[in-house]
Amino acid sequence: MNPHFPPAYWILGLVQEQRGEFDESAAAFNRALQLSPQSPLLQAGLGRTFAFSGKKAEALRILGELLHLAEQRYVSPFELASLEFALGQTDDGFQMLTKAFQDRCFELICLRVDPRWGPLRGNARFHRLVEQLGLP
Repeated sequence: MNPHFPPAYWILGLVQEQRGEFDESAAAFNRALQLSPQSPLLQAGLGRTFAFSGKKAEALRILGELLHLAEQRYVSPFELASLEFALGQTDDGFQMLTKAFQDRCFELICLRVDPRWGPLRGNARFHRLVEQLGLP
């Protein structure tokens, strides 16, 4: 209803990413970034879409920018982990998820139900983290 509400475009980008509609997902994330250009959440979403659509160089560029930004201000390791996993950097992704746990990132409460983490549900490290969190 409000075309100037970045979270709506973020959710739209996530849904389209899950559907494999990567051009549409990138467009939604780009629109959200026009409205909120300093958002690491939105940047990570766009990076994930690039990674999944085969634009690895662009995804790595965004990851590098986010890691640099994290040296200057807080960037949720949860979002960094999601981008690392999309790039196939599993060990780095788990390091970021561990940091998210240590930082007590609130986003971890959705770890078991968020579809972005579906491919990891069979991974023993993922199960250990879920157990550490005490999630049912």
